[in-house]
Amino acid sequence: MRIPVAFVIAVWLGLGLGFASACGSEPRGPITPSSRADDTTPTAASSPTGTVVVRLGGDFPDLRFPLTVRHARGETVIPDGGEHRVDGVPASEDELTRVEIEGWRPIWVHVPPGGETWLSSHACCGVTFDSNTYDDAIATCAPPGGTCPIDVVEVPHSLAADPVCGDRPRCVPRSKLRVVQARSGAEITIVDENGEVYRAGEEAGLVYPNIADMFTFAVDGSDQRQDVAMDRGATYSIFLDGAAVTRVSATRW
Repeated sequence: MRIPVAFVIAVWLGLGLGFASACGSEPRGPITPSSRADDTTPTAASSPTGTVVVRLGGDFPDLRFPLTVRHARGETVIPDGGEHRVDGVPASEDELTRVEIEGWRPIWVHVPPGGETWLSSHACCGVTFDSNTYDDAIATCAPPGGTCPIDVVEVPHSLAADPVCGDRPRCVPRSKLRVVQARSGAEITIVDENGEVYRAGEEAGLVYPNIADMFTFAVDGSDQRQDVAMDRGATYSIFLDGAAVTRVSATRW
């Protein structure tokens, strides 16, 4: 069978061009990163954020306006004691965000992604956290004429009627706390405002937020006090690296 001359020439040219392309002296261009829609590599711009709504009115003496609210991604100037939104705050379902309010100590607070958390102030208590204490979903009721069991906390009656418990005391789960130390052999502890000591490595134990729903503590050897804004029925972990608090997380029971 005779092979057409034109076909042979075409094959010869094709092989020659392919060889030159593969082995030519010109360097290849840079490989660009994939831009596929399913690329889930996190970036700072795509990290979840939420909002902290602050109501810092009242006569609490340490707050002077205008004041600045700071967090890891920026700051907001609060001009007065009205209600103001601090947007773009780092948010997470289980990692608490460190927020600094000028004139107050650092606060670790849960900011839900795309949601809001509320901080207020009161003349008696400083900065307060609007916790889930009155969430009907976690409430049980004391028996008639009785009190709440020791592993739950009694919620004082407000002026409004309690839709769950009526005249009986409302009972909600207590919070728990554990301390985690990153440095091997470190004996540093944390101490709350009542002098209770919490040691790293121990199992989570019951903890008692104050009337502002804050757990106020200082790391042993440090003069700086900090707050963890606590919901009822959650277990909180304070992570230390030496005397530094590196993160605070929370899990639900």
